[in-house]
Amino acid sequence: MFDMAIKGYQIFRKLWILVVVVYTLVLSKDITFAQKSNDTENRVLVEAIANVDKNEVTIGDKIKLEIRVKYKGDITLQFPEVGKQIGVFTIKETGIAESPKREKNGYSVVERNYLLRSYKIGRQTIPSLKIKYKSSQGDGEVATNEVVIDIKGVIKE
Repeated sequence: MFDMAIKGYQIFRKLWILVVVVYTLVLSKDITFAQKSNDTENRVLVEAIANVDKNEVTIGDKIKLEIRVKYKGDITLQFPEVGKQIGVFTIKETGIAESPKREKNGYSVVERNYLLRSYKIGRQTIPSLKIKYKSSQGDGEVATNEVVIDIKGVIKE
C-alpha cells in the first residue's frame, strides 16, 4: 500500500513538472511574439499601386496610368525615369508627383500620372515600376503591380 502511494506521488510530481515546462514554453513564446511585433512597428511601411482608367481600348487611344504610393513615416520618394516608353506603351505626358496628402489613418499618399498610348494590338502589360525611397532607417525600393490592357484594332473581325 505504501509503495502505491509513493508511485502515485512520483507520477503526480512528473505531471506537475510537465505542466510547469509547458506553461513556461507557452509564456516564453508569447513574449517572443510581442518582441517581434515591436520590431515591425519601427519599419517603414510603403505600398505602390498602379491602375488605369480603362482596361480595354482601341489602338491609339489615350490611357491614364496612375501610380499611387502610400506610406507611413518620414520618407522621400523617387519615381523612376521612364523615358519615352513603358513596355509597349508610348508616354505622351508625364505628370508631376503631387505633394503628399495626409490621410486620417496616419498614412501619406503621393500620386503621379502618365498619359500613355499603344499602337500594338492584343493583350498588353504595363510592367511593374520600381519606386525608390529614403528614410531615417535606410533606403528601399517598392514595386507596383503590373496592369493588363486589351488593345483592339479599328477593323471589326
